[in-house]
Amino acid sequence: MRTLQRRELPPNVPTVDELFACCGPGVDLALDMADPRAADAVVHSASIHGDVHRLWLTYWRLPVLAQWRRRWPQVRLVYPTLLIGSARRSAALLDRLAAMDVDAVNVFHHRLGGHTVAAAHRRDLLAFAWGARGRSGIERAIRRGADGIFADDVGALVAAVRRAP
Repeated sequence: MRTLQRRELPPNVPTVDELFACCGPGVDLALDMADPRAADAVVHSASIHGDVHRLWLTYWRLPVLAQWRRRWPQVRLVYPTLLIGSARRSAALLDRLAAMDVDAVNVFHHRLGGHTVAAAHRRDLLAFAWGARGRSGIERAIRRGADGIFADDVGALVAAVRRAP
């Protein structure tokens, strides 16, 4: 929301600078970039804090990701998808992401299967799961080999990771 000013946010919602200052240099930060015009400011903030390589930007338009890769080679790029379609279309998408040097594919957790994880890994892509709302979705993503999970329930996520073999 480009027009939203900091003073309009609740005080408990941190800025990117405040997140980096609070968490320190050893923490990865993943942001879903609703407005790609904000990427300049986000990457600038990460570079001030020395954390550009720990910044993960998610966006759904491939030409924008390609531009970001050329501009910021150290930033980690993530492509979100439902991976709807045939296995051939999914493979073509994964091939394209690998050719663009995208770091990860972020698949809706119900659609992330072990075959998708394996196909991503064969292309040196990480496979993330998004949209897990509770314990069962989180545990399913772990069983299927997800490299990362975006979940609404942090407590359930931490507990599931601790229980995982």
